[in-house]
Amino acid sequence: MLTVLARLEEARLELARLKKIEAFLKTKELPANARSRESLRDLVMPLVEACLERGDYAAGDRIFRHAVSLALAHKAVGEWPQSIYTSWTFPSSLLRTIAHDAPGGGLERIAFHQFVTRRDGGATVKPSHSLPRFGDLMREVFEEAGGRVRNETALDVLATELHRQCPEAYPELLGIYFMEFLRQLPPPALRDAIAWADGRARSPDSEWAPLAREFAMAARLLLIKAVVPARQALREDLPDPDACQQHYLDVLRDEALPYPVRITIARSICSDNPRGLLASELVFACAEVLAEGLAADSPASAWACFYIAQEFNRFADRPEWETSARRLLAAWLHANRTNAADRRTEAGFWPDRPPAMEMMRLVAQLRDPQALTDFLADGFVKNCVKNNASALFVLVENGHHAKAAAFLPDGMDWMDISDDYPPMGRVEVRYNRRVHQELPAFLATVGDPALRYLAELLILGAPDPPPAGTGARTDADFPNRGQRLREAALGFAAVDFDKSPDGLHLRTRVFEQLAAFDGPAREVSAEWERDYSPEKALTVCSFVSSKNAEHAAPPFATFAAMRLRRGDLSGVTDMLDAVERGRGSPGVRRKALEHFSLRFLRAYSHHWPSASPDELALWRRAFDMLLERPEAELVSHPQLSRLAGTHLAATLLAAGDDGDPAWLASLDADRAALVSAAVQQCTQDFLDGLQAALKYRVPQPHRAPPERRARATLVAFSHPAIQKAFGPANSTLFARLQAVGHLDRDQLLGDPGRQLAAAHRRGGWAAAELATMAAEAGDFETAVRWADRSLEDCGEPDGATERYARLAVAKVELLIEAGRSVEAIQFFDELDRQVDPESLPRSIRAALDATRRRAQRVSSDSEER
Repeated sequence: MLTVLARLEEARLELARLKKIEAFLKTKELPANARSRESLRDLVMPLVEACLERGDYAAGDRIFRHAVSLALAHKAVGEWPQSIYTSWTFPSSLLRTIAHDAPGGGLERIAFHQFVTRRDGGATVKPSHSLPRFGDLMREVFEEAGGRVRNETALDVLATELHRQCPEAYPELLGIYFMEFLRQLPPPALRDAIAWADGRARSPDSEWAPLAREFAMAARLLLIKAVVPARQALREDLPDPDACQQHYLDVLRDEALPYPVRITIARSICSDNPRGLLASELVFACAEVLAEGLAADSPASAWACFYIAQEFNRFADRPEWETSARRLLAAWLHANRTNAADRRTEAGFWPDRPPAMEMMRLVAQLRDPQALTDFLADGFVKNCVKNNASALFVLVENGHHAKAAAFLPDGMDWMDISDDYPPMGRVEVRYNRRVHQELPAFLATVGDPALRYLAELLILGAPDPPPAGTGARTDADFPNRGQRLREAALGFAAVDFDKSPDGLHLRTRVFEQLAAFDGPAREVSAEWERDYSPEKALTVCSFVSSKNAEHAAPPFATFAAMRLRRGDLSGVTDMLDAVERGRGSPGVRRKALEHFSLRFLRAYSHHWPSASPDELALWRRAFDMLLERPEAELVSHPQLSRLAGTHLAATLLAAGDDGDPAWLASLDADRAALVSAAVQQCTQDFLDGLQAALKYRVPQPHRAPPERRARATLVAFSHPAIQKAFGPANSTLFARLQAVGHLDRDQLLGDPGRQLAAAHRRGGWAAAELATMAAEAGDFETAVRWADRSLEDCGEPDGATERYARLAVAKVELLIEAGRSVEAIQFFDELDRQVDPESLPRSIRAALDATRRRAQRVSSDSEER
């Protein structure tokens, strides 16, 4: 009877869903509260999910298309508040948020994405080049089928299901998305997955052998880009490691594939290629397909231009480069022709600064003045690049001296060494022989001596080439950056700023560049002290523009650090007085304090290895003041978390080896809570501050020894304010510490790890991380003990049900991998008595069910054997 009633209820719900779908497809306009991408997604997502549940992708596609048409109709009459159409395209954006960003799981998400992409045929949809969640969905199927314990079988299940559920898919795209699954595998499992893909690709009986070949090629592409030594070693042992380059060359030249698909693959090929192993022929093919697609008005993101042009520009010395470059430039100009369009109703390419910058590099390398003029004729593009020191550098490097000089009057307020060059900027600019040779001729075109001096510093301040052996070309027969700027700083006194109409302003801007590094700053410290007064700091905190404050504050920190090393804290107190008394808005004063603090932290990280105990105590006092004095609204700037981490390191170092200091003891309860909240919001910044102070990279002997780094970590995570910030929601703290070399695996599995797990349990995650590390080391007995400990540390299941269930899943997976599937099944019986599955979120219930089935399947296989 209940079964019949349940079926009737299910039929009733299905009928209701069908009626809602039918009603939506008849809708002529969207309600006012559904006129944004996110709200529209929330409106149509339940309707699409109903179609996906029964595998009716065509119905889901009709809903999607109708939603797009309604949105575009509102856009056409200015009734859409967002910029609805850019190079990303609205259909592409909506499809991604439905298939990738919305909650829910299953390979049907991938199938729907591919169905819509195939049916679109390249008309409006640009598929994303990287979809990490698709990798997560693939891994769920893999793990449920047995995971690494039944590696080949689990991979066969994944490939079979993808082939079955995604008949409309482009296998080339599935290969690219498969990379996101492969990224999650440790090197041994990745090696096994590649061997499996190679074997299945050669199987004459497999109907999905072509898909397996795409997986094998995508894996090779992943290894070309590998920076982790263990993955690089896999490439060295791989048969035909470069086979993917010819494969993707054939894919890019396959005219049966729509341009958006090929451009997506081209972008994926060119993204994240630090080792420079891509063949020039393949990169040129990427540039050609991008040019063809843009010229044909194919949906393509401006970011594809950034990644592809970045690789393509590395080959500018090849004779065939110019022909392809001119084609890509013509296509870029075509794509950008409507950038002046009204954003509310019309379309534009509207590139961000990095794509515009990388394309400007391409044009500059042509050394064709008219081509550069045509490129900069687009006001939108010119505004992207004109105030950036990297743009100035690129123009000078390629001999466009007059154009570079023309950038200076408008750019002198904004160009900045610290802002515009890596790591702040994404455009790779490195000082080199060519710019070194071009610099004198460029400077000769600048008549104003003060402006000329600023321009010289901006070029000299570009980063040095990478060290030899990194795979990058080096031609460093010139001084390094510090020496270049120090030598330039010696000429400061000879510059007659009074002869410039903007002399006083330019003098300030020059100090902002010289103060970015301690070496050149020392050369002009006497000039700074002669001009200095506390009122100058007050001026910084009274600006109208926060950008002005951002540039003006760092020199005060540089010279405050120099004073501190002489035993004088007045530079810090003057800035704090100015922050408290300044007439600028709270946002301006907060920005000034943020950038003062950041530069002050860098000075500390550079100097602590040679500091005396008395000086370290002064640094600690300075950090105390930066945390204590300003009112809460002003001190809650984004650098507060990093400041807290460095404060800890300074406190520890100042204490020497006599015992652990009382970390943050100087702060009252309210300020400690403020610091904790800031660290919780930006945990990585806190770890970066701790790391920068204790792992000073150059010179390497100054790095704090392992025992000091371990003690600093224990001190940090013994304080209630930091424990609160890195609470039970932080499940990967040890992995993050290991990734940056702060603590190694042996330390974490030894006494430091045990002490940390005891001091800060993180609701069970500390023990769970150690369980995983022990399993990776092959010590399953220890791993299971840590897994048991993780459940003990979680507390009562009623108080943390969801976390308890997640830790339980981790324990079961570990038992399965250890070959103890019978124990895993028995553990589920105990878990059922502890936790009501209906109280858990759907995703956790699904994970529990999948893990249970996996344990049963592995146990059954063991019995059969």
